[in-house]
Amino acid sequence: MSILTKEEYEKLKEIDIMPINRIMQSAIRSDTDASDYFPLVISILFLALLGTKKEVSTLHSFVGTIFESETVIEYLRELIITEEEVIETLSSKFDEDSLKAAVLFSTLKQHIDPSYQSTPSELSQLAMELLSIEDGDVIMDLGSGVGNFVNEVGFLNNAISVYGVEIKTKNIIVSTLRSYIINKNIRYRQGNIVSQDWSEIEASKVFSHFPLGGRMQSVEKYLLNNVKLASAFENTKRTITSDWVYVLAAYYSMKPGGKCVCLISNSGTWNKADEEIRHLLLKEGAVEGIIALPPNMLQNTPIPITMVVLSGGNRNVKMVDASEMFKKGRKQNTLTENAIKKISVAYWEESEDSVVVSLEKLKNNGYVFNPIRYMEYDDDIKDGYTLSEVAVSINRSIGLRANELDEAVTTERTGYRYLRLQDIDEGIVAKNLQNLKEESEKDSWVLVQNNDLIVSKNSPFKIAMANFESKEKVIASGNLYLIKIDENKINPVFVEVFLQSEAGLVQLTRHSKGAVFNSISLEDLKKVKIPKVSREVQNQIADEYAKLKEQLIVIERQVDLIKDRRAKLLEGVV
Repeated sequence: MSILTKEEYEKLKEIDIMPINRIMQSAIRSDTDASDYFPLVISILFLALLGTKKEVSTLHSFVGTIFESETVIEYLRELIITEEEVIETLSSKFDEDSLKAAVLFSTLKQHIDPSYQSTPSELSQLAMELLSIEDGDVIMDLGSGVGNFVNEVGFLNNAISVYGVEIKTKNIIVSTLRSYIINKNIRYRQGNIVSQDWSEIEASKVFSHFPLGGRMQSVEKYLLNNVKLASAFENTKRTITSDWVYVLAAYYSMKPGGKCVCLISNSGTWNKADEEIRHLLLKEGAVEGIIALPPNMLQNTPIPITMVVLSGGNRNVKMVDASEMFKKGRKQNTLTENAIKKISVAYWEESEDSVVVSLEKLKNNGYVFNPIRYMEYDDDIKDGYTLSEVAVSINRSIGLRANELDEAVTTERTGYRYLRLQDIDEGIVAKNLQNLKEESEKDSWVLVQNNDLIVSKNSPFKIAMANFESKEKVIASGNLYLIKIDENKINPVFVEVFLQSEAGLVQLTRHSKGAVFNSISLEDLKKVKIPKVSREVQNQIADEYAKLKEQLIVIERQVDLIKDRRAKLLEGVV
């Protein structure tokens, strides 16, 4: 086949391939396993394409001359025997360009394995813009799937070396067939992108769209085989999302001085579990930019995604909010050509959609990478209650100065406890608060009552609900607000859940002030909005949250018991 030009490739995208797909849907057995369906369809279409130029009876020997991979050759030869009738029907009914388009762009979404990863063309285009690909670059796609990004990047420069790394054999087969059609210098390696070190390829530009939103447990056994990668996660929480394992795998595979672009789930940019690894990346100067993308961009999940740009020596981070720059589709949203250009301009130049954030400001916001946290926007909750509307009272505790606290603290149980900011973690208040001497009591003290909502004054904001089992008096430190919610107006636990969410933390951040160190005043705290939802939904969310919170407390108790038993292992021996 002749080398496909970029113009020809784009024209193929415009061909209506639905008639071909309808034939395929009726021709393939309904009990075909989902993981086999897509490669089966693409391979039959590919053989039908060859059949437009050659007799189907000659294809058996011909495929052995055009491919080096025995896996690909044997798979195609088997289909020539079992699917000969379908191949001949397609070859006689459709022209060469229609079959080329079907091989390159068919998706057949309703039959695809849920684990199947396909990068939309517009995200590939955006990634290429941010990678700043130049002549002589070696490009690698880690987790290349069925070759979407690799095929797109192959048109930038015929001299570019392009590699795809993929673990699934069937995806390698599809990728190989597609690259044969576009006739580009693309090489595929089959392997695991976590357990293996791909730095030997010396790729100057790396792209990675991996399985999103998994847990550490799903990749831990592979991680142990990659010494450099494993060391980065040695002291991180086991609750970390696997997204960051893949991101660092891509970053460490990059040639020094290169650039890397990854797609991750949006939650990885702000959740508490991943804070340590975000800190590590910032400490290494690895984070160049973050682009918040729209929801429902990917085929198998509606979740919002984020594009992370990594390089070396970064002293601040460019943030772009592109979460609303999409064309709404019936099943999937897309980025238009204008949207891609707008995002690119926002990334490389000053724009109302972008902001440069210092490492110090990121640190003081819990190393959150979500651009929306740092943008100057009007309030985005249009229909909601302000905290002042649903609160009986909002007070700031007076607390003790450092020298006063040193004198007031005691080891004896006096009936007085002191609640500090560090006593709140993951929405839970510690049980063993400091004891205070009884004579330390002041008239100005504001006591913490059960069901008071506690919010920290400074970022990164901490939120928790007071729930003390004892009758002791609890005094809060001066950097905490105490909010008593009117239960007749709104479920207090729903307010707690919302303020702990990323949407709630965005509200707190936007109402806070400070160039680097953000803090929220009492008056601004009153302006924070809570979305209006039905009481039934509020109660459902509150009930589920209560169950999850109890599970978390039980797990933490188990961890403490295990640590205690471990510490006592040698008692009586040494």
